[in-house]
Amino acid sequence: MSLLLKSPNSLSTAKLFTTAALFTSAMLGLGALSACTSHDKSDSNEAKEMKEGDEAKEGKEAGEGKEADEGKGAAALAKAPQAVQDAVKQVVGKHKISECDSEQDNGKTVYEVDYKVHGTEYSVSVSEAGEVIEHEVTVDPSAVPPAVLDAATKTHPTGKVGEIDITSAGGKLFYEFDIKAPDNKYEMQVAADGSVLADAVDKD
Repeated sequence: MSLLLKSPNSLSTAKLFTTAALFTSAMLGLGALSACTSHDKSDSNEAKEMKEGDEAKEGKEAGEGKEADEGKGAAALAKAPQAVQDAVKQVVGKHKISECDSEQDNGKTVYEVDYKVHGTEYSVSVSEAGEVIEHEVTVDPSAVPPAVLDAATKTHPTGKVGEIDITSAGGKLFYEFDIKAPDNKYEMQVAADGSVLADAVDKD
């Protein structure tokens, strides 16, 4: 936003210098034009330096935010039962944990841990006993087989497909869709051959 605000100002200032240069040139000769042109270049350099400074600041803030999230995720995991920590570390390895939450599922506590591998988002759900219940990775729609994508869109033709995950759970591998329809939000599970395994209202 700050860069967009500065651009018009820089352009207006440059235009002002150009207009002044033309006027001075007509009245006093080429020497005055050269002097004004040097001011114009100075203004452009200043704008460039301001832009680079803002970009560096934004990059630094983004990096600090990422480190803070990773710190919170690791801190939350440290409060989980040792069996959960051990299971998560075995799955995640040396990759940074971005988030760790717990929720109740049929009266049992389940820990969900998010992490990234080369920019790709992964999530693993672990029981209090350290059992890996579910492991998933977020994928781009372009990576989903046409038969699988068609099954989701035909089931909810007026819905908008959101996040898509490849999920491993209960010994099965399937695609999981978050779909927002006019009447409700749905969570679908579709097999690799396009058959619908589950389709339910998302209560989260």
